Amino acid sequence: MGALETTFAVGLNKSRSWKEGVESMAYCSVFLYRVPKKKAEAFQAAIKPIMKLFEDAGCLSEELLRPKDMSGRFGAMSLTPAVGLSDSEELWIEIARFKDAAHMKDVHAKVAKNEDLERHHSRFDMLISGKQVYHAEFESIPYRSHGAVITQRV
Repeated sequence: MGALETTFAVGLNKSRSWKEGVESMAYCSVFLYRVPKKKAEAFQAAIKPIMKLFEDAGCLSEELLRPKDMSGRFGAMSLTPAVGLSDSEELWIEIARFKDAAHMKDVHAKVAKNEDLERHHSRFDMLISGKQVYHAEFESIPYRSHGAVITQRV
């Protein structure tokens, strides 16, 4: 039986193997934060050390997104009424990427043992409450992007 080789040609002169594509898949922990506008800078200063604890414990990446334009576009509705944001709040998003659910649990276990976690969380908890936080976990799925060419050799 011969070897199976799969190659993606994506865009101009860019290619990657199927194996690389699988390795780039991720399990994401996503938090939505309703942050009072007057506390936005303090929120950012409070959450960044917590995010660093996760990166230091092995999280693949941490990303914090601040709203730029919350209006509905491209035929979509705005998120503002969906989460009940008031005029005095902003919706911030944190995305933590892991290899898979087991990797996420391992990283969380390491962070839970970190003696700095309580200090950072107490600062964070003074700014927003659990009623202003939403959480969900997502798993990336492979897809075939526009213009991709898939070749196989068996």
